[in-house]
Amino acid sequence: MFILQGLIGITLGGLAMLFPEFIVGLLAVLLGIIIVLYSMSIIVQSIVSKDSGGRKILMIILGIIGVIIGVLALMNTTVLGLTIALMLGLWAFISGFGALHTALTATEFHWYRILFFIIGILFLVFGIYVIFYPLALTAAFIWVLGLFALIIGIMTIILGFIMQSQMKKALQGSGF
Repeated sequence: MFILQGLIGITLGGLAMLFPEFIVGLLAVLLGIIIVLYSMSIIVQSIVSKDSGGRKILMIILGIIGVIIGVLALMNTTVLGLTIALMLGLWAFISGFGALHTALTATEFHWYRILFFIIGILFLVFGIYVIFYPLALTAAFIWVLGLFALIIGIMTIILGFIMQSQMKKALQGSGF
């Protein structure tokens, strides 16, 4: 699984480095479409639900507001790009803490804790950078994101091979 994640990271990182403007536009459009579709599904669910009264009306209003936000986002992808940057920064920041927690609390396979620690620090640094400089969502930012994905992809592949090797040794030692 780690090897597959690493290959995906390397592929996406390479694409981001080669085509940064396209990736920014694509992410913005995809997020706008997701907002519109999700909001439309809320409206449909509200209409077909057996609820009546305030809850149903509130859900329909929420769905309409979401559709408006999604359409506005599609019309102004710069604002949506800023939103994507902030969400990405928060995701990386939280993921960094998750990786650090794993590195500091894992009791099995002690050899991989260092890689998780490094990955956690990289995620934290990247997340903090994006949170403090969200307007950096430009071609250069996407290029840095691509480089980040390549580095994480390579480290994850190495982690996968090490883990696979250790698991084989553990299975051979147990008689399987």
